[in-house]
Amino acid sequence: MTTATTINDIGDLARILAERPEWAETLRSLLLSREVLTQPEKLAQLTERVEGLTAGFDQFSRETREFTQELREHNQRTDARLDHFDQFSREMRETTQELREHARRTDARLEEFIRETREHNQRADARLEAFIAEQREINARADARMDALTAELRQFIAEQREINARGDERMEHFDQFILEMREYNRRADERMEKFTLEMREHNELAKFRMDRFDDRLGSYLGDLLENRLHGRIVPLIANRFGLRRTIILKSRFFQMDPGLYEQLDAAEDAGQISLRQNCQLQLADFILRGVRKDTREPAYVVVEASRTIKEYDISRARERADILAAVTGAAAFPAAIGNLIAEPQESQAADSAVAIIQVPEPEPERD
Repeated sequence: MTTATTINDIGDLARILAERPEWAETLRSLLLSREVLTQPEKLAQLTERVEGLTAGFDQFSRETREFTQELREHNQRTDARLDHFDQFSREMRETTQELREHARRTDARLEEFIRETREHNQRADARLEAFIAEQREINARADARMDALTAELRQFIAEQREINARGDERMEHFDQFILEMREYNRRADERMEKFTLEMREHNELAKFRMDRFDDRLGSYLGDLLENRLHGRIVPLIANRFGLRRTIILKSRFFQMDPGLYEQLDAAEDAGQISLRQNCQLQLADFILRGVRKDTREPAYVVVEASRTIKEYDISRARERADILAAVTGAAAFPAAIGNLIAEPQESQAADSAVAIIQVPEPEPERD
């Protein structure tokens, strides 16, 4: 069934088209031509092409600016190279001029050298001719001298033959003398060997006696030093190591402190030290104890005394101080006291951290 539609004005038409959108499309096709209908699509295509051209133009503009910038830089570098080339050309022209001037001076010097060489050769030829003449004269005199010497030599040979004839007689007596001298030298060698053996034995005996004397003298002087130190050891050690209330625990005149004996035996029983180490510490010349001024803690000093401080004095002091420190758990300082010490022992003591205390030798007693 078809419904009639009445259109009185444009408002009715707009309402109907709103209700029936398919009519709007039909009406548009009737009112507009095909070219007008396709214009939006063409306009969109044209807009797309324009945008593409614009983007291409922008790319072209950027590339043109970059090329222009590179061209400017290239021109600047070219101008700089041209400037260098101009400078190089000027320098080459100057160098060429200098070379030409140098060649001119060289040619002049060469001509002067050739002239001098010719003059020198002429003078040399003259001197050579004079030398040849002199040599001929010298050779003539030498020939005459050689003839005279030949005659003298013949005379000398004749005289020597006569002398040799008389010498043969003397040589027989000389041979006998040689035999006698050989026998004398043989007996002298035997006596010298015997004397040398006796002197060697004498020297060995004298050296043995001197060594014994040196040992006894050293022991005596060491005992004397130890005895003299007994009254001075406390202030010496206290001042050197910064100790207070310093006392002697062991010396030549003081037996070892009983408390220290007990500590040594207890350490040996506990396996902290060996029997040898126990005995080693008891053989120390001096053992002292005091209180350190800086820390107020107890400290020990093990001293080896000898007139001449030697390697074993330093090593003993170091070893015995280490034993005492292990036993007591307190600081134990090694020291060596003596009158003399050599430079190698000073270096050894410094390396072993052993204090060296030198005291002057006693003055000889006077009546």
